[in-house]
Amino acid sequence: MEHISNEDRLFFSLMKEPEIQKILIVCHGNTCRSIIAEAILLKNKPKYEIYSVGTKAKGEEISKNTKKVLFENNLYSTKKYAEHIDKIKNIRFNRVLILDDDIEINQNIKRNFTHKRMVQDPYGKELEVYRKVFQEIKEILENIPNMSWKF
Repeated sequence: MEHISNEDRLFFSLMKEPEIQKILIVCHGNTCRSIIAEAILLKNKPKYEIYSVGTKAKGEEISKNTKKVLFENNLYSTKKYAEHIDKIKNIRFNRVLILDDDIEINQNIKRNFTHKRMVQDPYGKELEVYRKVFQEIKEILENIPNMSWKF
């Protein structure tokens, strides 16, 4: 077996292409909160791979008030329908953001950093509630430790 010096290891490690950041955002339905977070990150971190899913998603259409609040903030969602967490079960993520206290996800999905924050579910509520949720999610994304998500 050939011995590799520390200098050689450093040289070869610097030659590796940087890993693309894969971010997962999880809520229950994938029609409001995770869609809002995904849209904010897609605009502000275009080189990241952003995924949003729901633990109870059933393919519903994205909430109309979610679409309205995104439009008001010059954002859009690439999704038309909610996606279940099983759709991404074979993807490894660098970061996971969970937007509800009672959500647990499979350890295979988690990787380096998992952030869990309780954000009110606005589903079925008035537009003003969605606006407040939008601001809360934006603040959470801007203040996650060890991540330069400042916008």
